[in-house]
Amino acid sequence: MIAKKAHQFQSKDSDIDDIQVATYFLQVQEKIERTLSQIQELHLDIDGDKEMAAKDEKKQVFSQEQMEANYKQQLRKVPRLDFVECLGHHHFAAHRSYAGDSRRLYIELMSYQQALPVEYSSSIFVRVMENRIDLLRAVIIGPDETPYANGCFFFDGKMRFNPNLYENGKDHIERLTDASKESLYPESDDVLVQHFGLKVSAILEQIGDQNVISNRLTQVETLCAMCKS
Repeated sequence: MIAKKAHQFQSKDSDIDDIQVATYFLQVQEKIERTLSQIQELHLDIDGDKEMAAKDEKKQVFSQEQMEANYKQQLRKVPRLDFVECLGHHHFAAHRSYAGDSRRLYIELMSYQQALPVEYSSSIFVRVMENRIDLLRAVIIGPDETPYANGCFFFDGKMRFNPNLYENGKDHIERLTDASKESLYPESDDVLVQHFGLKVSAILEQIGDQNVISNRLTQVETLCAMCKS
């Protein structure tokens, strides 16, 4: 109604004040219409952003689920329990052999093949000497949401804890990617290659920007891809 009246003022021979008021009303109307249009566009953008954000979040969750499923699938191809010819540097190698019931010990060890966990959050693998089944070594992958997350820790039997922690963070990773250096625990290299290769993104996010480690992890990722092919 105001806008209509303003048009009438402009169409008549009104004095200057009436014309100014009419012009003012028309300007206000134009600004209101432009503002309403912008608000409508803003609502559309917000709705679109919300929809896109929801899709991205769903995609990210799905991608995380895929990554976890792939990790478990690949790690479960590696034997949880395996008998090997040698366990180098074993803490109890110089001790006398087990004098108990070897058959019972063997049966217990075989149960590890299905009982040991292999999960994205944490896994355990055991290697046993063929000619001395009382000597075994377990590699335990540190659980998520702990200071040990994604680290690989080696235990000789029940007593010896051998974390191989260094300030530069390269225990195993450096030896896996440098052919001139001897692997500390070659019987578990398949576990380490798969673990580090499949968790590159998570580990890089965990340790931050460390170029040397990043390059080593990229090399391990390549080794992991070669193993799968």
